[in-house]
Amino acid sequence: MSKNVKVSVILPVYNVEAYIGRCIESLQAQTLEELEFIFVDDCSTDNSMAAVEEWAAQDERVRILRNEKNEGSGPSRNRGIEIAQGEYLSFVDPDDFVAHDFYELLYAAATADGGHDIAKGCFRRFDDSTGSVGPLDTALNDRIKARHTKKKPLFCAFTYEHPTALYRASLLEDASVRFGKSRKDQDTTFQLAYCLKTEDIQIEERAVYYYVQRDTSVVHSVSA
Repeated sequence: MSKNVKVSVILPVYNVEAYIGRCIESLQAQTLEELEFIFVDDCSTDNSMAAVEEWAAQDERVRILRNEKNEGSGPSRNRGIEIAQGEYLSFVDPDDFVAHDFYELLYAAATADGGHDIAKGCFRRFDDSTGSVGPLDTALNDRIKARHTKKKPLFCAFTYEHPTALYRASLLEDASVRFGKSRKDQDTTFQLAYCLKTEDIQIEERAVYYYVQRDTSVVHSVSA
C-alpha cells in the first residue's frame, strides 16, 4: 500500500450483513483516492465480512482486523486507530453511507489555510424503510460556530456527530484520546478527549454523511 494515505477510514463491523454493501459502494465511489479502509470484525455471526473480504482481495487499500471476542464498536475503533497510516482519521458506521465526494471535500477543508485539526461536514437522515432522505441538518454546526460568542470551548459544543468529521491523526498519538468501552458513551468519551486538545475546527457543510434510521440499530442516535 502507498504510504501517502490522506485519510484512514475505520469501520467496526458487527452483524450488518443487510446494510454493509451500501456502505462499501459509497466508499468505493469516493473521488479522493488516497484512502485506506480499516474494517474491524467484532466477531460477527452473520455474513457481514463477506463483501469486505471480496473487496480486500481486489483493493490493497482495504485492511481487515478481527477481534478475538466481541468488544463493541468503541474498542474496535481503537484497534483501527493503532494501525492507521493516514494524515487524518474518519470513523464510519457500516450501516451508514457517505456522499461520493465526502472525503475530497473534508480533506480539502482540513488542509486549507495551513491545516486544521478537525474538518466537519453535515448529515442527512436516510429512512431505510422508505428510502427517503431528510434535509441537511446544520443545527450542531451552527452551535459550533456560535461557541465563541457564547464563550464556550469546543468540547462543550462538539459533543456528537463524530462520524461527520475528519480528525488529525497526530493528536491521537496520546493514547488517552480513544473511544470508551461503554456502549452508551464511547463516542462522547472520544470527542471530549480530542476536543480538550484543540479549538481548531473547519466546517464544510457540502460534505454529507447519511445516518441510516432503522428499527434494529443499537448505536444510531445523532444526539448525545
